[in-house]
Amino acid sequence: MPQTPLRQHRPQRPNRSRAEADLARATMERQRQQIKTLEARVADLTRQLESLGMAPGTGSTATTRSAVADGKLKRVVFIVDSHMLSGAGRGAVDEVVRAIGELDNTQWFNVIVQPGADPIPLSKTFLAPNAENRKRAEELLRKGYMASEVRGGLGAFTLAAQWRCDLVWYVGRGGPYPDRFANEAGPIAAHAKVPVNTTVHFAAPHESTVRHALWKLANDTGGRCIDSDGKEVAEPPQAVVLPVPKPAPTTRPSVLNPTGAVRK
Repeated sequence: MPQTPLRQHRPQRPNRSRAEADLARATMERQRQQIKTLEARVADLTRQLESLGMAPGTGSTATTRSAVADGKLKRVVFIVDSHMLSGAGRGAVDEVVRAIGELDNTQWFNVIVQPGADPIPLSKTFLAPNAENRKRAEELLRKGYMASEVRGGLGAFTLAAQWRCDLVWYVGRGGPYPDRFANEAGPIAAHAKVPVNTTVHFAAPHESTVRHALWKLANDTGGRCIDSDGKEVAEPPQAVVLPVPKPAPTTRPSVLNPTGAVRK
């Protein structure tokens, strides 16, 4: 019996198992690449949120302030007033630059200077303490400014309070009226629940008003006021009490010694 044309020209079946395996492998590789891309985007968005002073919520749009697990403060703002940016205050700039260099890669920072009426921030968001950003900070601090009569940079405190930072480091002397400055800057930081650290390192021992104002600013905000050795200082006196000079005897010769005679 002759075969039908259908049986005579029956096509060969392709090897489906190999084709399906190749397709599955290609699909899995494409999915791996997509997952890596998504993970990178999530990490980038997380860094952006942290740089804005926020942490990603879980199932919520709420944000929270946070600090790293080992107790280091995560977001630090350095406020440097105009008197520390010029003349003898250059040593303060060196200290700030050194402090930024000591931050690690789990922390973020920003710098605000106020040489005039308006504060000048290094960035609108927090920055990682990498080499590029440390260089940018140093350039801002060493730009060259004239000391102003602005009271210690109150505008800088207002700006820092908006950034949800964990700590403000104030490097300055409180301007021409330190006690008034402390009474005005303290409530700004306290309202934002931001502690302010200060140092009396740049105030001479006899500058009691400056030293007390710096201590008060730290004390009123929950921060610390430290000395040149990094130790916390107790409340300084508001005024130095000078000893009353003893009355000079009426028979004593003049201390100017106008005759030039050798005195015994």
